[in-house]
Amino acid sequence: MTSITPQQINKELSGYSFADVEATVIRNILREAGIKSVKNEIIRPFLARNINTGVNFWFETSKVALDIELLEKLYELNVSEEDRKVNGSYYTPTHVVSYIIRNTVKKLGTICDPACGSGAFLVESAKFLNKKFNIPFEEIYRDYLFGVDILPTGVKRTKIILSLWAILQGEDKNFEFNICQGDSLDLDWSKITDSGFDYVLGNPPYVRTKNLRVEVRENIKKWSTADFGNADLYIPFFELATKITNKNGRIGFITPSTYLTSFNAKLAREFLSYNKFLKRIVDFNGWQVFEGATTYTCITILDKKRSESLEFSLVDSQEKLKNIDTLKFNNIKTELLDGSEWRLLSKEDAEKIFKIENAGSPLFKYVDKFVTGLATLSNNLFLVEDKNSVNGFIQKEYEGQIFLIERDITKKIIKPNRVKSMTALVANKERIIYPYINNGKGRVKIMDETYLKNSFPKTYEYLCAIRGDLALRDKGGKNYEAWYAYGRTQGLNNFGEKIILPMMDNKPSFIVVNDADTLIYCGYAIYPKNKDDFYVLEKILNSNLMWFYIKKTSKNYSGGFKSFAKNYVKNFSIPTLSDQEKETFLRMSNKEQVENFLEKKYQLV
Repeated sequence: MTSITPQQINKELSGYSFADVEATVIRNILREAGIKSVKNEIIRPFLARNINTGVNFWFETSKVALDIELLEKLYELNVSEEDRKVNGSYYTPTHVVSYIIRNTVKKLGTICDPACGSGAFLVESAKFLNKKFNIPFEEIYRDYLFGVDILPTGVKRTKIILSLWAILQGEDKNFEFNICQGDSLDLDWSKITDSGFDYVLGNPPYVRTKNLRVEVRENIKKWSTADFGNADLYIPFFELATKITNKNGRIGFITPSTYLTSFNAKLAREFLSYNKFLKRIVDFNGWQVFEGATTYTCITILDKKRSESLEFSLVDSQEKLKNIDTLKFNNIKTELLDGSEWRLLSKEDAEKIFKIENAGSPLFKYVDKFVTGLATLSNNLFLVEDKNSVNGFIQKEYEGQIFLIERDITKKIIKPNRVKSMTALVANKERIIYPYINNGKGRVKIMDETYLKNSFPKTYEYLCAIRGDLALRDKGGKNYEAWYAYGRTQGLNNFGEKIILPMMDNKPSFIVVNDADTLIYCGYAIYPKNKDDFYVLEKILNSNLMWFYIKKTSKNYSGGFKSFAKNYVKNFSIPTLSDQEKETFLRMSNKEQVENFLEKKYQLV
């Protein structure tokens, strides 16, 4: 059998109807099991359907291994982009589903998935109950499994998968299902259960607030945990799960890990910690669980019986992602958690972080300001390369035409996300068209259009050429102070000597920029209060100690990258150094010497 991915299958067969692909896969799964006919009324139509010879031939020649998991993945891939954007459905890998079930379901009881999609959690739950308690699937489906999905196709496909699995295990009959279509957050659950479920499992929809329909956005605010800031769609599912489970119920979810630290999830954290529902968290720590989607996720196990402590583990390798049963856990008292950001740290790491944050002045007090870069919303249109400068003009190509830009209307600019070393800084030749002037009060304002046209006619000619593209920013729905203005007003006056840093990185990359006439975009900058401390601060912030701090306290991104946003670096403290210590520290060129010096100053040794 070949190892062609479901994505490749989907692409190869994109010229055929999915109904033909679905029927062919189901027929061939049954055929390989030696089943030629069935009694089940959900599956029987697939066998009666005229087979598409093109699809069938492709599967025969490609020798793809056909099984139910492949069918589940194909179902997931064939959720429309609009439905995926609005309802946030993604296929959860079987080993993760199985882990959640085994660590949530402790005895025979009712199981509900309130966002069942194509049924991955319900199928694995059925397998688990059948194997552990020796119950036939007919009884499991009728008495123990419950599901809801907002899409009718999800309900239909779940029933297909469950029926097909039972048939393959020798149970060929019509089943009674407790799976319905509806919005779980707006459902009358008393019509489904009058005593509460024993277990709620699943993968709640991942949809950011900005992608929610207005009515959905308003509806989720009816839930107390989501009535704050801009809560993502998955947030109220924690609260929902606790409402529909009985007093001894347990909950197992895989969700974005953003709820551990997000401002918008503050009320959810308060709800979970105050009620002491937290039992276990497995943070995937930036390692990607879902194929074809960049998401930062964690497993959360809740227990309605309440717990005084939470056990947690961080996945720190691809190997551990594949073998999550081998993870080791630390414990933290629930009373130490509240609505603030949750730092899941071992006792040793927590003590070290405490010392790092209390060795001196926190960074946010040590600097005058911490700023973000410019946001034009069309960087490719405003950025120019100084290497193309001739006789006071810089050449700029647009749609095959060369325009001239007066160099005097441009400013030097740095992209900290890309310029991460002194070598790269020196080599940087980027400039940006800057249609702003100082108003004489320490602020900047947009150039008057007449002034722009008269003072910089070549640039004005170029801006007129790109006017149509500029109008598309913000989906064309925003009026700017001038049509040639940047998309946002942030960072317009961030001149001066500074230390720049990227938005995210896999190591500290703080660089001193002495040129006061330089701006930044796609990154951050800090402005130390004492200019004599620039290089001392740069050296401290680029230390292993800083990287340890960021790794333990910051937001995860894929590939081991971490966020360097203000919220994650502001409390890193800077120890007080005498003039002699500063001089000695700056002379240190040996990395080990530097780290040893800092460990002593932070009282870590």
